[in-house]
Amino acid sequence: MLYTFAGDSFSAQWQMARVSPDEWSYTLRIGTDETSGTPASGGGYFFLITLTDAGFVMAQREDRGNGEVVTCPDAVFTRMSQ
Repeated sequence: MLYTFAGDSFSAQWQMARVSPDEWSYTLRIGTDETSGTPASGGGYFFLITLTDAGFVMAQREDRGNGEVVTCPDAVFTRMSQ
């Protein structure tokens, strides 16, 4: 699944991998060397989208590569009626 998002001064697309029938994930390595693309540390950001009847839930976790893990509260996105 291609997840696309944008704001006033940014935009990005993530090619997400299917984890289960209703879940998709994406991992972004922390400290990737801009020239070679090689990760400079063992850490990364992990994103999980779970599709629901009303929209989707996004979970985020950061592994800082030093054994420290930060988990963010789930963000719930609800489909609006037209």
